[in-house]
Amino acid sequence: MTTKPALTLKDLSIEFPTPRGVVQAVKGLNLTIQKGRRARLSAVAYIPQGAMNSLNPVMRVEPWMWDAIIAHEGSQSRAELQKRSDEALASAGLPGHTGQLFPHELSGGMKQRVCIAMGLILNHDLIIADEPTSALDVVTQRQVMQTLKDIQAQIGSGLILIGHDMGLMAQSVDELAVIKDGELVEHGTVQQIIENPQHPYTQDLISSVPLVGGASFLNPEKGAPSPARHTKEQLLRFANVRKDYGPVTALHPMSFTLEGDTPQIISIVGQSGSGKSTMGSIMLGSNQPSQGRVLFEGQDIQKMPAAQSLEFRKNVQAVFQAPMSASTCSTASITR
Repeated sequence: MTTKPALTLKDLSIEFPTPRGVVQAVKGLNLTIQKGRRARLSAVAYIPQGAMNSLNPVMRVEPWMWDAIIAHEGSQSRAELQKRSDEALASAGLPGHTGQLFPHELSGGMKQRVCIAMGLILNHDLIIADEPTSALDVVTQRQVMQTLKDIQAQIGSGLILIGHDMGLMAQSVDELAVIKDGELVEHGTVQQIIENPQHPYTQDLISSVPLVGGASFLNPEKGAPSPARHTKEQLLRFANVRKDYGPVTALHPMSFTLEGDTPQIISIVGQSGSGKSTMGSIMLGSNQPSQGRVLFEGQDIQKMPAAQSLEFRKNVQAVFQAPMSASTCSTASITR
């Protein structure tokens, strides 16, 4: 008896009408996804890319997950619901107390992992993960990808990973399908694609994977010219800054300086939930530190008079983590 695949796409095309004409997003796509040990496709899980837009802002994480179980499988005991939600959260690398939090109390990476836990909680036959690690640090990326692989092997599900990180995908899948301008340009096993890519676009994707170390890793080019400044004060200074949320310390006391006379780039690196976004909001002045001071050109940003504060906000710009939440949905973007 021949086992049917979990999903088959035959000559799939998708078009979107726009004021400038029809945009063909997918062109004649053919793809087959094999499933594991289960005999039929009873359920499909989708792990979305935009976690903030997928979570219910007025519900804590745990009852939101319980609702999904009850809706699909009927009534369960509270103990069983608790057990399954705890296991799903743990599988995505989240502590048990995460279930008691609202979405706004989670970091961007934690929101994404909640969506991953939600996608795993019902043991579906097919899991479609759209950029499941895009908001996660590299350590958690590997953990989440391994979790998805373990769940896939355990329940015999099919797994589609949608992403742009060729290096991460190549370490996590059996086959690679490369799409460009809505068209499937190459499809094969990981070994075939990595060792002998045929299409120029596939070759570009593989060559763009960064390698840590070697002469090409460190940029030998000269830095930008020194900017013209009206003060000798340091551009930005963190002086023993700490941030507490109730009994939880989100940011432990830290001090560092960003000089202004010589152009510098400082990278803040850490795992999801380590306090990076909290630090950014304190730098902007939108989040008041529990201890310490943030100085911009020698001035405490929390004690600036109104006119000076306005000038400060003109000179400091944030590039937000979640563009969908930061953009104005009622205003068209400016194009030239």
